Amino acid sequence: MTKIKIFAFLLIELSFLNHATSQIQSRKPFQSTITYELMCMDTILYPNNKEQIALCKQLIDKAVERINKQYSPLSVKNASLADAIRIFKMIDSTFTEFDFLYYTNSDVHFNFLTSAFKERTFDPEKYILFNEQREYYWKDKLQRKCRLIDCDLYAEIYLGIAQVADLPINIGELPEHNYLRWNFPTGEYFCWDPNEGKEHYNEKDMLHYSWIKDGKYNNTLYPNYWNNNKIKVYYNFLLAYTLNFEKEFLNLQNAKLKYEECIRFDTQDPQVYNCYVWLFIMHPEFDSELDIGKLFKYIDKAIELEENFNFYDAKACLYAINNDFKNAIKFGELARDTKTGTSIRRGKADKHLDCFKRNDSCRELVD
Repeated sequence: MTKIKIFAFLLIELSFLNHATSQIQSRKPFQSTITYELMCMDTILYPNNKEQIALCKQLIDKAVERINKQYSPLSVKNASLADAIRIFKMIDSTFTEFDFLYYTNSDVHFNFLTSAFKERTFDPEKYILFNEQREYYWKDKLQRKCRLIDCDLYAEIYLGIAQVADLPINIGELPEHNYLRWNFPTGEYFCWDPNEGKEHYNEKDMLHYSWIKDGKYNNTLYPNYWNNNKIKVYYNFLLAYTLNFEKEFLNLQNAKLKYEECIRFDTQDPQVYNCYVWLFIMHPEFDSELDIGKLFKYIDKAIELEENFNFYDAKACLYAINNDFKNAIKFGELARDTKTGTSIRRGKADKHLDCFKRNDSCRELVD
């Protein structure tokens, strides 16, 4: 090999090393991601979740490594649509290789990142695979363990990958669904559904968009987009609700603190205010901290954000606790006449109204 060829070869090698070094140096640490922060919040339910945090770090590191092998920071910034889809597919395949499958139900254990990283038994009849890469991976693995995940948990991990690899991704929300958006410098974007592992060119192509009428669903505007504060409020509310109502994790004082943390973020979620008010209505042990004026302010905020009979019922109960049965009856009747809200609670609201007519707050009915 001539000196010129050797020199050229060394330059190429040096360039490659510089690129690899700059990629490593430019990475944000896993500990700086919203994903890590949320998993640390999980310790209020799962005090010993170090193994799950380590697995999450491994997944994020693996996805970022794959992206960095193919794309420099500049090429990510200037990615074409095809490049962006390819990067999303790299991330999706990483999830698959960590044995993740989409699944959702009302079990509290499916609400939190720590629980998503716990192994479960694979049932080929239960899980929808959605894309060819997943089908190929699972076709001969019928006896192996899996991990289960749904849209919001997917999105919270995708965002951690995006923060480490500096991808122009944010979380979007449709009714009962979270997804990702890749934002191009031109202002254009496309959507990625993590449940399906597939692209959609805008929200109107996605199933949950059909739930929206005149831009709203249940009086909330959609689509909307989540910043870190919104994510933390959402996650804190899930924690608060779990601590408030789930027997396995019941801790009312911690639930109260989590609701208050959401409120400090100036949340626009009416259920946060509503659940906080009901905590005081349902539990006389908090009477030493009872601030009726503040609770009226919070339930009025919930009502301002959403027409819901359960909110009017809460306001009626506050009046009853304050021995103002005239207004308790007034708002109890308003609750009865309001059509929107979870129907399972309607019978209890009707019983409250009967109590108010007897000048009885009937707090024992609301537990």
